[in-house]
Formats: sequence, C-alpha cells, structure tokens
Amino acid sequence: MLRFGARISGWIHRFITSIQALGLINTSTVFLSSRRGNALRTIALPNKQLFYFQPRYDQGVLSHFYKEGYFIEDSAGCRVQTIIDGGANIGDETARFHIHHPAAAIVAVEAAERNFSILQKTFANNPAVHLIHGAVWPTQTRLQLNAASSMEAFHVTETESPVNSVAAWTIPAIMENRGWSTIDILKLDIEGAEYEVFTRNYANWIERVRCFIFEVPDNDRAGTTQQIYRALNARDYSTYVCGENIVLIRSDTPWRLHKVIGFHRSDS
Repeated sequence: MLRFGARISGWIHRFITSIQALGLINTSTVFLSSRRGNALRTIALPNKQLFYFQPRYDQGVLSHFYKEGYFIEDSAGCRVQTIIDGGANIGDETARFHIHHPAAAIVAVEAAERNFSILQKTFANNPAVHLIHGAVWPTQTRLQLNAASSMEAFHVTETESPVNSVAAWTIPAIMENRGWSTIDILKLDIEGAEYEVFTRNYANWIERVRCFIFEVPDNDRAGTTQQIYRALNARDYSTYVCGENIVLIRSDTPWRLHKVIGFHRSDS
C-alpha cells in the first residue's frame, strides 16, 4: 500500500512539473496517451515547433522535457552558433537546443531507423536543423545496430555489409559537411560508443570544441568517463553535473551553465 501511494504521489509530482514546463494540454497528451499506442502524437513546444512521438516507446524521452536539464548561457561577443546532437533519438535535446539557441545551426545524428523517422517528422522543414541518419564513430565505416531492451539504447559494431547497417560519421566529417571550423556544443549520448570516439582519432578535432555534454556512459562501456577525461587532459574545463549529464565548458569560453526544468531558466 505504501509503495502504491508513493507511486501515485510521484506521478502527481511529475504531472504538475510537466504542466509548469509544457502546459496543461501538452501534459495531458503526454501523460494520458495510451502507453500501448503506436499512433504518432504531437505536442506544441514553446517556440510552436510540433514535436512527434509514439506513446508506447517514448515516455522516457518525453520526461526530459520536465526533468532537470541544461541551458548554456552564452555571451554577446561569443554566441553559440554550431551544435552537434550525437545520438539524437527522436529529438528531445535537439528541440531544447533550438529553443535556447534559435540562431545556431544544429546537426542531429541518429542511427535507429524508427527514431530517425520521427526525428524527420519533427524537423524536416526546420532549416536550422540538419539531420543525419548514421552514427558518430572515430572512423568512416559501416555500423551494425545491435538490438537492446528499449528504443533508447542499442550498441553498434563495425561491419563491411551494407545490409541492416548505417554510415559512421566522424566529427571532422560532420564539420566538413557543414563547413564548420569549430563546434560550440557537442552533445553525445551514443550508448558507450563514446569510448571509441575519445580513444581513436580525436586529436584533430577535440581542441575545436567549446562545450561537451554527455551522460555518464560507464554502464554501457566500463571506463568510458575516465577515457573522456584523459582525452580532454590538455585543456582546463569547468565541470558541472546537471541531472543525468556531465557538462564541460572550456575555461577560456565566457559561458556558464544554468539548470532548467523544461525550458525555463533558473539562477542555479
């Protein structure tokens, strides 16, 4: 009985927090949609962007809109202009980046076909967001997607076969494709492939990134967080823990982190 009461209390708390972040109509759509439903649903974000999701698969992703998240406050003389969202899923953080930094160019990279198709529905007509159906990796090759327990997690392995695989994109290849010389924000949520990215061929791009954001990926690949810090050892960073993410901002960059619930900045 106590456990049931705690679950109800937690649900009510999340519902109220979501109303504050998304409004009543959007919250009702998110919370009251059948979790078994496969039909696409939409909510309207604060910038009027329609955001598509499937209730059966995407409840965890949608919770990012009403949990603690990050807002990188830039400065008048040093604006955030280029963002890579590696492992974009259906685009929750892509959408938040676009709201916080509406003038920035964003590249959203997603490997899973189902996730990418929904990502396309949301952003296909948004000129600020360039979509790549592929995966971030240290070399240009093909990657086999290995199924996991949810739509939010899978693992990749290199393959020579074009069947049931996606293109691997290196960070320099993405930069060259978009004509970028620097990356202002690099967010990675690539299910342990961070270990590969920060172990091989990183010296030619890592100095050109101002801010890194990543979930602690050690459950997917032991030792990954330590390897990331080894790769970044040549520079000083301001380090923040924000919800389930670690945010690293280069010390020579005049930016600061604000923690947000939904899309609204606080002074923390």
